[in-house]
Amino acid sequence: MSVINVKFRTPTDKFHFIINVTDGDSKTYNYDGIELEPFEYGNDEDLETIIYPESVTIKFSLLPDTGSIAALDNRYVQLGRSLRLNETNVTINKNGQEHLLGFIDGKTVSSTYKNKVFQITVLSNFHKLKDIDPRTLDPNDFTTPVDVVVGPGGQVLFVDLVLKLIQLVYPSVNQVILVSNIKSQTSYTILGEPWIANAQYFGDFSNNYIGSISTFTTAAQIIKEVCANFASVGILKDRKFYIQSRFYQSQSAVVLSKELLADDAGPEPIDSTRFDGLQVIVTPAGTSAVYEELYGEVIKDENGNVKNSDNVETIQLIQQGGYPPGNEGFPLLIRNLWIYVPGFVSGIGNTQFTSSLPNSFFIITGEAQKPLWKCVADAVWALIQKDRVVFGITMSALSWTYDTWYVFENTSVYLRARKMFYDEMKTRTRMELIDG
Repeated sequence: MSVINVKFRTPTDKFHFIINVTDGDSKTYNYDGIELEPFEYGNDEDLETIIYPESVTIKFSLLPDTGSIAALDNRYVQLGRSLRLNETNVTINKNGQEHLLGFIDGKTVSSTYKNKVFQITVLSNFHKLKDIDPRTLDPNDFTTPVDVVVGPGGQVLFVDLVLKLIQLVYPSVNQVILVSNIKSQTSYTILGEPWIANAQYFGDFSNNYIGSISTFTTAAQIIKEVCANFASVGILKDRKFYIQSRFYQSQSAVVLSKELLADDAGPEPIDSTRFDGLQVIVTPAGTSAVYEELYGEVIKDENGNVKNSDNVETIQLIQQGGYPPGNEGFPLLIRNLWIYVPGFVSGIGNTQFTSSLPNSFFIITGEAQKPLWKCVADAVWALIQKDRVVFGITMSALSWTYDTWYVFENTSVYLRARKMFYDEMKTRTRMELIDG
């Protein structure tokens, strides 16, 4: 295995790309980095829950080289073949700390013979989740420990399920943060009042996702579906994975002041979106059941296909949390999820899972409680049926993050980051923000 070291120095940071290539060559090569393009986070659309990838493109040169021209030409040809055809593992360190684990997308490798420059794109290891079949894994390795086993046991928090799957390809990720204002009223009480469980305490049986009876075919699919179940986008950043609700708003927002603009252009509207209808498909994990609920204008043909799909968003949910769509009068069809009860509620040394109460979910305190699927669907429909604008803006510095809401100066509209480009060389961040 050969090792290629490529280093960059930006105005504020030092980057070291360590590229391991399984090519049978045991040598180490040190090359000069000549171009570091922005680190990219995000996705262009919210139409489906997509795991937000990280990628970065770099250029490096084999020059200067003190060897013979023939040896340099040979190295140029061999390196091009090696990077395109062989498996690679890339560690990107920032100021000596791990910043990204990934691999080279062989299709992106290009080079220029005259100045011996190579261009490569490094993709996050997150993409490897598409190659892991959860049916080959042991569900017992994907459970959340408790003090008291209730029912058959084998439950797992959704945040633990996602974390354990991510760690299969990205061991340094150490936390999953669920940013959602969905809650459930439980049968437990604190000081005489019902304990309200936040979404971070929601879970299910692990064997509905992992092991031989799972209906999921890739680990990536499971993570996408868990995100979708909370109408969230998944964001991998540094050592944390954020499951951030599309309709959650924090109590405060960061003001994008004019003084922090990287140029004089200011916010620029670059896109707008509004949907006429919403198709909700509920397929409870561990079952073959399929339920559907329609909002707004959804036009179907004789085969049941949506004809106006360009104007309809479709979301797929894997939990009912009460009655399924269209079957409110059939108690036997109720499916609840599991809620983890921490020690400060159940007593020290008494942590356990309890079944959620049917139709016990809500977002705003005091509003009518409903099934989880309807709680999510109602919120998504309220969001997507209104006109929304996507703004582009470039800000100074690199401190802007996904887990924050923003407002433009002298405005009150909350904006959520949909895409970010961190330009380390120019010390600025390009953001795409959507209202809601």
